[in-house]
Amino acid sequence: MKTNTVVYFLLLLLVVSYIVVAKIDTGDPVDMAELVPAEALFYIEQRAPFAALRSYDRSMLGKKVSSIDIEGVIAKTGGAASDGRFLVAAKKMYQKALTSDLAELLAGRKLGFAMIPPTGKIVESTLEDFVKNNTLFLSWPRQNAGFIEFAGKIYGQANDSLPITVSQYGNHHIQRFDLQGEQLAFVSAGGTFVASFNERLLRRSIDCYDKDRLSLRKLETFNLVKRAVRRKGDRFVYLSVDSLRCWLERVTDSHEFSWKPVVTKELETTRGFLSVGYGVKSSGHVVSDMLAVHYDINQVNDITRNHLQKAPGKNSLSSFTTRQTAAYYWSNTVDFYYLLPYLTGGKNSSFQTRTIVSRIEKRSGVALDQMFSYLGNEAVVVVEPGNSDDFITIPLCTLVLDMKEPQKLTSAVKKMVSATGIPVIERRYGPLQYMVWRDAPQNGLQLLCGFWGNRLILGNSVGYLKRIIDHQQGGKTIPQMAMQNGIDPGTRKASNSITYYDNVKIMSMTQRLLSIMAAFVGIEDRELSTKVKVVIDDVVNPLLEGGKMYRKSSSRSYFTPHLVMIESKKTKRQ
Repeated sequence: MKTNTVVYFLLLLLVVSYIVVAKIDTGDPVDMAELVPAEALFYIEQRAPFAALRSYDRSMLGKKVSSIDIEGVIAKTGGAASDGRFLVAAKKMYQKALTSDLAELLAGRKLGFAMIPPTGKIVESTLEDFVKNNTLFLSWPRQNAGFIEFAGKIYGQANDSLPITVSQYGNHHIQRFDLQGEQLAFVSAGGTFVASFNERLLRRSIDCYDKDRLSLRKLETFNLVKRAVRRKGDRFVYLSVDSLRCWLERVTDSHEFSWKPVVTKELETTRGFLSVGYGVKSSGHVVSDMLAVHYDINQVNDITRNHLQKAPGKNSLSSFTTRQTAAYYWSNTVDFYYLLPYLTGGKNSSFQTRTIVSRIEKRSGVALDQMFSYLGNEAVVVVEPGNSDDFITIPLCTLVLDMKEPQKLTSAVKKMVSATGIPVIERRYGPLQYMVWRDAPQNGLQLLCGFWGNRLILGNSVGYLKRIIDHQQGGKTIPQMAMQNGIDPGTRKASNSITYYDNVKIMSMTQRLLSIMAAFVGIEDRELSTKVKVVIDDVVNPLLEGGKMYRKSSSRSYFTPHLVMIESKKTKRQ
């Protein structure tokens, strides 16, 4: 599809609207989902799409993305000019649409897209052709009066050069246009404009409107996830996990390839998950979003079922943080028994892994499954940026695990460390007893293991661990930090997981780590290092810098009998 096709497409929608103006409703259009077949893989609707696009274009992230020279990067890395053709074309179309009064008139109120899987035999095609032939475009015009006036002017100018054919389909008139070898079909139904480059797909959409075919709006799973995120009104995204799995199974069955068993197995793990709904709403400098995953507890596998049946609880580790925390993650659904098949035997474990496990069991005097039984289900991971003065800046990390049998696990761990012969120093800091690798060369490599009541603590920095201990005395908890920054989605409520991120620090840490990785690549291969540096400097770093527009975020997840819910809030730079 050529770059200008989208511009012509929008123009032709306007022309057709002039023809069907008598059929345009003056009231609110019907729900777009009424025109989408129930078997849709993916559906998205965006209110005031061009206002959202302009807001993004003015944002820090939008400016950084626009500054990326795709063709320049391809040239510097030795790629073919055709490699970035699709991205370059998409960027040009985006820039044209952004300044198009016509486009805003056509879809000023709401814009929607739906991806529908083909029903016939699997046919080989390019990604571009697949998207073109299986996508529905839906829109609500901004206002009918201005739309009609402008449509008449454009139609009068373009009528001689743009051939239009019309055919009856039920009570509807389908318009067709030939555009440089591409045929577009378009119809107006219930005040909503629907178009597709596949007329058969458009007819399926009309059948949904006429109640002759099941629409997305009539699906229980669609309505369930949409109601769950209904408070978030700017954008709604729907993914049918069930339909997507069935479609991918069809594609997999029609092809033969070496890793087909792996794909088949992974697809099977998604069984029982039906759909995902996502809603987002911006209010000033705060973005609130919610994600709902619909599942059938009777269809998911045993491991997933046990995980989903864990009741939400209070976070008892909310004070395990510092003022400089970059990332915090707490969960009460940790179960190390899930790892046993990958560690102790069977086709999922390697010989090297089984050897390591055997040594651990021998030195600790406790079988691995027994050791796991000493642990609870609650854990927290905390990360802080490393010291930039160190030779290699390494993030400082601490993992805190709940112990059900603290005395037994403490004894087993100490016995195992002693048997390895690793030189360690044993110290106490207030209520904390810990062992640290004696020969650690720098902060961030100080491997340690500590015990504090019924908490097992693992980390890579003594100083960081001490700051966490000191923070217990009067320091702010994660809910307090979230409330202070106006991003608390309910972290004091019973939850299954809670996160807190300082996005600016995380992006900066990522940039430093990528720089270190590029330096190591340069030692092995200077030519490859040059290409890696171009990608990092010209693509990755601008994206990371743009991502810093989102300052801090917090989220919580919890399980209900039919849904996995994730609520989050984040602040963004105005």
